[in-house]
Amino acid sequence: MTTVPLAEFDFGWGSAQASASGSLDISGTASAKGAATASGSLSVAGSSSAAARVTVAGSISLTGTGPTGAFIPTISGSLAISGAIPGMALVPFSVCGGSAAAGSSTIAVTAGSGIAGATGTRTGDAIVVSLLSNSNLSLPTGVIDSKGNTYVAGPADTARLPCVATYIALNAIALVSGVDTITGQFAGTAAVKDLIARACSGIVTSGAVDQSVNADGNSAAPSVTTSTLSQPLEWAVAALSDGVAGGTPSSWTGGFAAVSTQGAGPFLTVADQVTTGTGAITSSATIASSTWTIATVTLKAAAGVSAVASVSGSLSISGTAAAGANASVFARDQWHGSWPWR
Repeated sequence: MTTVPLAEFDFGWGSAQASASGSLDISGTASAKGAATASGSLSVAGSSSAAARVTVAGSISLTGTGPTGAFIPTISGSLAISGAIPGMALVPFSVCGGSAAAGSSTIAVTAGSGIAGATGTRTGDAIVVSLLSNSNLSLPTGVIDSKGNTYVAGPADTARLPCVATYIALNAIALVSGVDTITGQFAGTAAVKDLIARACSGIVTSGAVDQSVNADGNSAAPSVTTSTLSQPLEWAVAALSDGVAGGTPSSWTGGFAAVSTQGAGPFLTVADQVTTGTGAITSSATIASSTWTIATVTLKAAAGVSAVASVSGSLSISGTAAAGANASVFARDQWHGSWPWR
C-alpha cells in the first residue's frame, strides 16, 4: 500500500503519475492535477481539491471532499463516496410536465411533478420549457416561473397545428421540487395545452444558444436538421408536437432519446442528447401520418465541463454530490445522500 499522509499530494500537470499495485491511501489533501492509477483501491480520507483522472481496478473510497475540478474516475470495481463530489458534466434532467384542457390561457406545473424522476433545479442551471397549443387563437406567448427567472423565446413553429414553441432560461435561480411552479402562457383559452420542462447544469450563462431550427409537415416522419455545431459539447433539445392521429412518437434517431410525452392527443414529446462532435444533428422520429411541428435548440457547455464517471461494478453515495456529473453504472447503484449528477 502506498500511503501519503498529511498536507498535499500533487501529481503535477501530467509531469508525474501516482501508481500503486496494491492500494493508494491519501489521508491528507490530494490536489491531483495529473493521473492516479491503482490496481487495488484508492482511498482518500482528506480532500482532493483539483482536476484528476483516476483509474482504479478495485474500488475508490472518498470519505472527505471530492475534487472541485474535473474528476473523471473509471472504475471496474466500485465507487463509494461519503463526502462531496462537486465534479461537473452535462447531464439533462426533467423538471416537470403537464397538460391542461381548454378554458385557461395558462398552464402551471409544479417542479418535480408530471414526469417520472422529475426534480427541482439548482442555481445556475439552464431550463428549456416546451409548449404545445392546438389552436391559432391560443398560440404560446411566454413562460414565467415562481422564482422570477427570465425565459427568452427559442425556436418555434406555428405554421401548423398542433404548434410548438420553446423558451429558455439561463443561469436560473433554483426551483424547489414540490414548491415552485413553471407557467406556460398562451394568447387565448381555446384548445388543449401541454408543457414539458427540462434542465441541465454546466451550460454557459449567457450567449448559450448555438443552433435554433424548426420545421413542420404532414407525414409519418417529422424531422429537422441543424447546421454544424460551434463546439463538440452541447445540450440539444428537440420538441415535437403531433396530431391526435399521430400517436406517441417512437424510433428517435440522430442520437436523441425521448424523455417525456404529454397529452392524450395531440401529443407533445421532448427528446434530447449531449453532443460529442460538431457535425450537424438531425432530430427525427416516427409517428402515424399526421400534421406535426418540431423545434430543436442546442445550448453550449461551459469551458471545463466534461466529467464522466463510469462504473462497471457498484456505485454507493452516502454523502452529497454537489454538482453535475455523469455516472454510468452497469451492475447496481445505491444512493444514500443528495445526488444532483442527473
